[in-house]
Amino acid sequence: FRRVLFRSNATGGDSFRALIGSASDIVAAGIASGPVPTTGPRALTGAPVIGEQITVGGDLTAALGAASPANGTAQPGAQDVPMLQIALSARAEPVEIRTITFQTSGSGDEALDIAQARLLFDANGNGVSDAGDVTLGSPQSFAADNGQISFVLPAEIIPANATRNYLLVYDLTGNPTGAETFEARVVDASGISAFGQASIAPVTATGAYPLLGRTLTLLGGLSITTGPENPGTYRVQPNAQGIATLQLRSEEHTSELQSR
Repeated sequence: FRRVLFRSNATGGDSFRALIGSASDIVAAGIASGPVPTTGPRALTGAPVIGEQITVGGDLTAALGAASPANGTAQPGAQDVPMLQIALSARAEPVEIRTITFQTSGSGDEALDIAQARLLFDANGNGVSDAGDVTLGSPQSFAADNGQISFVLPAEIIPANATRNYLLVYDLTGNPTGAETFEARVVDASGISAFGQASIAPVTATGAYPLLGRTLTLLGGLSITTGPENPGTYRVQPNAQGIATLQLRSEEHTSELQSR
């Protein structure tokens, strides 16, 4: 066997092949009989011998984006709520990203509370949905609580030695209960399917998994009205005390609140 150790500066798509071109490329001798002849019935035969072609693949690393959102809150019905930014970096060859899969968790029910999830190319890398960002693939909805969603990306190619940021955003329904939480993550390398453009081979995305996004907590609400025993209009004397002026009724919406 011939073993080859490639240097780290090998370029994706480079190919290599080992071969023995002719009998003259081998010098052999019998331990007792001496050198193998170059002609005659005992001459070395079988050349050329050609090994299989080896193609060097590229490299892809996955990490949390520098602007992945911090833990925070949102109101029911909010749109374009950022959940997780990931940075994918290609080295040695252009890499096509074919699918990205996210696993979700939290006390909220994604199937009821998330109208849709979308994956954006975060063009300016700022971790929010804004002008210039591009929606990749089709919006996804959740079939079950704490489920998975996968985005199929048509022709999404990261140039060699470049980094691109991708942002997962949620559109919320009006259903979530205050204090409910939501999270999303890329669990491991199987969550990113990629293919080298020069090597024509799968590329594994290495990284410090899981890539965990923010914890999003849904806000509750409060409404106030006058109470059923709200005092009417009346006159009082100077220096009167303990005069009722307003009865207030408060109603909490989908959360435990403390009035101050």
